[in-house]
Amino acid sequence: MFTKSLHYIRILFKTIRHVRTSKNVFLNYLGLTQTCRVVCRNGLDLGTWTKKDYQLLEIIPALCILSEYGFEVKRTTTGVSVNNIEFRLPSRRGAILNLLRLIRTLNPVRLHQEGTNVYITFPYNGKEVIFQCDPSLGLFGTLWEIFGGECEYCGIDVNRKYILDIGGAFVGDSSIYFALQGAKKVYAIEPNPYLFPILVDNIHLNKLDNVICLQSRII
Repeated sequence: MFTKSLHYIRILFKTIRHVRTSKNVFLNYLGLTQTCRVVCRNGLDLGTWTKKDYQLLEIIPALCILSEYGFEVKRTTTGVSVNNIEFRLPSRRGAILNLLRLIRTLNPVRLHQEGTNVYITFPYNGKEVIFQCDPSLGLFGTLWEIFGGECEYCGIDVNRKYILDIGGAFVGDSSIYFALQGAKKVYAIEPNPYLFPILVDNIHLNKLDNVICLQSRII
């Protein structure tokens, strides 16, 4: 009898210790059970999570909201997939959160894959803007800063002006923004040999070849 009581007392103290040291109920539960299955209120089943996933807690609500916007969200062996596009965790945690930011400010946002390329499409200034977007590049955050809530270049009058986008031009995010704001000509320079073909693709996709002039190096 004494041994059984001592067992329950140890469980009680273990529970108290986890509650005092953990920041939320979910982590408390994980600390005691090591694994748990996550099912959101809207029915989204995110499968099994373990104690080592504690740093990903903030993306669980984001994944739930993404599914409510109509995105297909699944748990995978390396992280999660959104519309069958793989986001490795924890390294792509920021991409998930920034994708949600974009959707909240620029909806409807469409995320799709063609072959090996991933594309994101959203409306801006009455036009449909499209970007080839390798999720590993952090482009979702940049698009949100320029086209979404941050509106990084708001207040800068570029209408009928010549713009030099150097530093570099990345994949055309700022160059395309300036062109859509009425710039007469944008000179975009991107020396990175991996980024430059994506920059070229994005300019073609948005039919801005006559406005944006591309260079892979400074002459």
